[in-house]
Amino acid sequence: MQESEKKKITFKDIKERFLAGWRSFVHFFKEFKWDKAHVSVLVKYTVEILLFAFIITFDLCMKDYLYRFVEVEHGGNFTVIDGFLDLTYSENTGMGFGLGQDSTLGITVMTAILIVAILGYLIFFKKEKAYIRIPLIMVAAGGIGNLVDRTQLGYVRDFFEFTFMDFAIFNIADTFVTVGAIVLIVGLIVTLIFPSKDKRIPQDDDKDGEEGVAEGGAEGSGKDGGVAFTVEAADSGETDAGAEAPAEEHAEADGSVGNGAAFTVTEVGEDEKDESAGE
Repeated sequence: MQESEKKKITFKDIKERFLAGWRSFVHFFKEFKWDKAHVSVLVKYTVEILLFAFIITFDLCMKDYLYRFVEVEHGGNFTVIDGFLDLTYSENTGMGFGLGQDSTLGITVMTAILIVAILGYLIFFKKEKAYIRIPLIMVAAGGIGNLVDRTQLGYVRDFFEFTFMDFAIFNIADTFVTVGAIVLIVGLIVTLIFPSKDKRIPQDDDKDGEEGVAEGGAEGSGKDGGVAFTVEAADSGETDAGAEAPAEEHAEADGSVGNGAAFTVTEVGEDEKDESAGE
């Protein structure tokens, strides 16, 4: 029976999840093998790292190039599309898009904390979907691009200005942060509206299993590592009788479970295993 109320997540749960993720992360590289399973995960991590590095490098290189092109060569302004887009050099001491001016120290600290939290989440919660991980990478990389400017210059260099509307001047890092945040929000909303099917499958299987045991008469048998086993649903009376049955030619272990299902485990000798394999 499912619980009517969801369990609340505590700080201890989060801590244990991070520790488990760290142990899994270390174990992955410690026990790494060049097989399909390990290589596929390694490729995914490599692509994410390359995307992360590309965004940071692209942002910083474009800032240096545009600074020389706009500020040094064209006096701080260059029209790209008349009436639509200009390149205008601006020194932003606030957040993205000119918000929170003259708050460099506070914004730097908050940005650093946010970036560390995102990177920790990406490392420890490796099974998140791509529509969660990729936007987080974009946000973290864009934040680092602006963080470099704040720590090195005391401000962020902005260049892009839409002249057809009253909008703040921004840079490439701001674009990646904004787009990543929008995609992340949309992905979370879609996840809430359309929950993943794989989370419902185990519940259906459990329900079917319970109904099968309740109806009775279900049987199963198999062989694993030289041990043959038989599982059958039986009434309580039949279970008691089965428990008193004498041992056969092979060593057997009989038992029963609380729902009335009896099971028998028979050890198979090497000769019978060979004959079975030949058939």
